[in-house]
Amino acid sequence: MRSRPETPSSPPVKSVKAKVRAQRELELTGVMNYPNPFSEVTNFYYHLSQDADRVEIKIFTLAGKLIKRIPFASSRRGVNFSATWDGRDEEGDKVATGVYIYKIVAEGSVNGERKVKETFGKAVVVR
Repeated sequence: MRSRPETPSSPPVKSVKAKVRAQRELELTGVMNYPNPFSEVTNFYYHLSQDADRVEIKIFTLAGKLIKRIPFASSRRGVNFSATWDGRDEEGDKVATGVYIYKIVAEGSVNGERKVKETFGKAVVVR
């Protein structure tokens, strides 16, 4: 920082140099669901470093069978918490007590290049 000399009639003035960098990567962090374990409904939370074009949540059994898709989850930059799962499969049936794996997939463009980020988590259903 530079300062100019103080005089009785002028207060000190300081200058500050700052660098601003553009976000170069789409990042998906802070993934969790709450409550966990749950019996009726759980909410998904995650942080995006920038707006994404699309965010989808897929829920699987431990055997790897896809049982539920939440195709239009919030894709805004920052913390997102609007996606919920009611513990039901695609047919509307309640899933059994147990552990389920979810995958959150975020797709977006960074400097014209297509980026896909995915993260896995674990949800526990207790009936």
